[in-house]
Amino acid sequence: MQLETTYRLLQTLAFIILYGFLSVVLWIIWQDIKSTRELISLSQSAKSILVDTSDGQHHNVASFTSIGRSSSNTIVLHDTTVSMTHALITRRDAIWWLEDLKSRNHTYLNNQLLESPTVISSGDLITIGRYHFNFKE
Repeated sequence: MQLETTYRLLQTLAFIILYGFLSVVLWIIWQDIKSTRELISLSQSAKSILVDTSDGQHHNVASFTSIGRSSSNTIVLHDTTVSMTHALITRRDAIWWLEDLKSRNHTYLNNQLLESPTVISSGDLITIGRYHFNFKE
C-alpha cells in the first residue's frame, strides 16, 4: 500500500512538472509572438511626408520610397529635370536614409550635393531636379 501511494505521488509530481514546463514554453512563445507583432506594427507605422515647398503638396513616404519620372516609382515627378529613377528614401533600424541613384541632375540635401546614402531627419530640405521638398517625420 505504501508503494502504491508513493507511485501515485510521483506520478502526480511528474504530471505537474510536465504541464508546468509546457506552460512556461507556451508563455515564452506567446511573448515572442507579441513582441514580433509590435515590431511589425512599428515598422509599418513608420511613415513620413515630403512637402513640396512651391505648392505645399504632400507625398507619403514609407519605409521604401523611390522617387523619379517613371510611373514605377512610389513618388512620380513629371519633369525633365528628374531622372527616371532619381532617388531613394529608405528606413533602416529606425533611421531614414536618402540616396541618389546616379541621377543626371543629382540630388541635394540641405543644398549640399548628395554623394552617398545619408541620414535624413525632420526639417531637411531635399532637392530633386527643380523640386524642393521639406522632409517631415
